[in-house]
Amino acid sequence: MNRNTLYSFLTGIVATLAVMLAAGATTAYAQSPNCCDYIVNTEAVPASCFPLTIVTHWGAGNDVKVITAPGFKTFPIPFACPPAPPFVAATVTSSAACCLTVRWYYCGGCLFIEIVRC
Repeated sequence: MNRNTLYSFLTGIVATLAVMLAAGATTAYAQSPNCCDYIVNTEAVPASCFPLTIVTHWGAGNDVKVITAPGFKTFPIPFACPPAPPFVAATVTSSAACCLTVRWYYCGGCLFIEIVRC
């Protein structure tokens, strides 16, 4: 085996491992169909920004929640569960016109939504 062939072979192995690791990372953080609650964390939002209106978008439709104080809130998924419908996105608005953004991730297959200032 010459040097170019060896480098091509090793590059192929490295690329394959990178794809496998990336695929494993995305599936590890997937939504569990048995997790029928989700958590909203608003601790990073100043009290002057409340109340907040959070609209969650699911494969089965949308749901609106109003949060009146900072902290962690747990909500049931608003549709028949299990299985949990796929989560699509979330949006947030502040009655005080604060600039807020939404981040979400999965931990143990359960959805966590964080609301933070821009």
